[in-house]
Amino acid sequence: GSAKSGQKYRAAGGTVTFQDGEYQNSIVVDIIQDETWSPTLEFKVVLSEPEGCICACDSKVCRVKIIDDDLFPSNKYRDKLEQGSEGVEQI
Repeated sequence: GSAKSGQKYRAAGGTVTFQDGEYQNSIVVDIIQDETWSPTLEFKVVLSEPEGCICACDSKVCRVKIIDDDLFPSNKYRDKLEQGSEGVEQI
């Protein structure tokens, strides 16, 4: 994907265990905060080596989108912009 491990998220690995009757589960991937705006970026989560079950071809890979919360083109004037027109006049 367009998001780079170590720059926009921290790579993770491990085991996801589903109990009998469970059909969904969660994982945690840490997103790295920075002060620079980026377009929407994405990475993939891949499930591999299933045990005791069958994963359909289309359910082994999930795209995760990171929607940036920074201002374009940077957060340099965030405080002023959040003040509205009075803050903009001070820029």
